[in-house]
Amino acid sequence: MIPKTSSTTSKTILLNSCGAMGAPLGALLVHAGHRVLTPAAGRSRATLDRASQYGIIAVPKTLPELLVSQQADEIDIFLSVLAPSDALPLAKQVASAMAARTTAGSLSKRRTYIDLNAVSPSTASEIDAALTGNNERGAADFTYLDGSIIGATPRWTTHTRETLSFCPTIYLSHSASSSAHHPEAIDELTQLLASAQWKVRSVHDARVGSAKALKLCYTAIAKGLMGLASTAFLTASSFSPSTARALATELMESQRGSMDFLNANWRHVVPKSARFVGEMQEVRTLMSQQSAATDGSGAGFAEMADLFSAFAEVYRSIDEAEKRAKASRQAGQEATLVSERMLEFERLARHG
Repeated sequence: MIPKTSSTTSKTILLNSCGAMGAPLGALLVHAGHRVLTPAAGRSRATLDRASQYGIIAVPKTLPELLVSQQADEIDIFLSVLAPSDALPLAKQVASAMAARTTAGSLSKRRTYIDLNAVSPSTASEIDAALTGNNERGAADFTYLDGSIIGATPRWTTHTRETLSFCPTIYLSHSASSSAHHPEAIDELTQLLASAQWKVRSVHDARVGSAKALKLCYTAIAKGLMGLASTAFLTASSFSPSTARALATELMESQRGSMDFLNANWRHVVPKSARFVGEMQEVRTLMSQQSAATDGSGAGFAEMADLFSAFAEVYRSIDEAEKRAKASRQAGQEATLVSERMLEFERLARHG
């Protein structure tokens, strides 16, 4: 196992859900000596299995039940890793529950809320307001860290997780007020995450939303390219198999660098397409808002925003087409899955 560290005081951390990304990030915190909880009532067997696999404590309560229980008073850090559309509602739910417990006489303490979701900077500001707005009312006291994840899930060299072979980069930014009034909390948290072998980088402009903007601009390039390539290859395949084969051959000869990237990602497009819809919509929101920049730097961004609305629809269409094909097969009808066509593109590109 990854050796535990005594460089920071052990914390109790609430991970909202043991998903494919959140669970291994939580495992790193567990192995560093921290206590990671997750609400387990009503969750899928896969989620419960991940919690068990990674040493995360599955609390037999729903999230609302956990937030109103005495266990909530033990939580030092809230870690939010979930679908973009759920990020703000979760923050509001946590802020309201913690404020109610503080008002009811539970022990008040400063808590940290880390949001690592792919939402727009404006949504990050709303999350910040929902959490830190309570500070002025003397209720629950939060330090909010706006974060983002770039890269795949953490991986270990063996099943015993003795040596970490890869960790995504976690970018963090925060408000000027948090930096000015609670610098020690931010420094402590950065040390805590680093001691858990998280690969942490700060965006040093003391502005909520900076980490989100970075993530969405990266997403615009990486997943925008995948959306464009998926559209082109599905069109070529629909026209004729020989057209798709010739396109793959030509691109491998003349655009090898781009094709190496695409070949590494074809198999991920369909399983993640529903999530990519939300991310493309968040990119659109960012670009739409930047188009209103008063210094003129946002010229043309409104038109670019429309492009990412189209990419959102591309991913939505892929997700829906895959579901229809699976339903047809279950009904005994012949159907080709979109995921199979994606793997065929990869095969053509690699082997001709």
